[in-house]
Amino acid sequence: MTKTSQFIFVALGQTLMMLFLSTLAFSQSRYKIAYGDLDTNRISVEEFKNQKQLKSPDGISMDSAVAYFSIPGQTTIALVQYLPKFDSFRFRKYSDMLVPGATVIFSVFIKDKKHKSDSVQLNYMFYSMAKGNINFPSSPQYLEWKKLTELNYVSGRIYFSGTYFPNVISFSIKQGKTEELKKLFDRCAIGTVITFDNTSFKDDKGILVTRNDSFTF
Repeated sequence: MTKTSQFIFVALGQTLMMLFLSTLAFSQSRYKIAYGDLDTNRISVEEFKNQKQLKSPDGISMDSAVAYFSIPGQTTIALVQYLPKFDSFRFRKYSDMLVPGATVIFSVFIKDKKHKSDSVQLNYMFYSMAKGNINFPSSPQYLEWKKLTELNYVSGRIYFSGTYFPNVISFSIKQGKTEELKKLFDRCAIGTVITFDNTSFKDDKGILVTRNDSFTF
């Protein structure tokens, strides 16, 4: 077998494996299982590295889990044991190799309260968090972004969608934490849509204002 045919065989096998795993990806919504505090499957490398461990709700036990790292430039998918025995060395090794375009899939085997077995697939895709011209202080997008982040929100709800939010995120002003809202605003980029739902805040003069509209960066 020539080197070219070997490469094609490996690449084809890698693609088929990723497609197979991806068909079951994000079935964790049924069990609310996730890696750390990640609330979406399209994330930055930094967000992934900031997480600590797989999380499951009460009543769901995780018997075993493996992580598949697919990294651009690598000819094979790296399989890393996660549960019951955590291969921390290999996990850190491949986490440090992650770049935009990479994919990490957790295959988790669980049991519910009735000891019924099932499997869950978590699919995380990485991409650049560069914000384009939203970072330029003179751009209207940046000025609006800066204004929104400095408001003193009182009540209501804010929805985040569009760029970097493949799944709509709903944030409750009264129930959520200020630092959580800041993280959501920090994720915004060109194409992100902010929707205010009966959202009240105090302006720079201390006057209470309520918004029911949308803004696209």
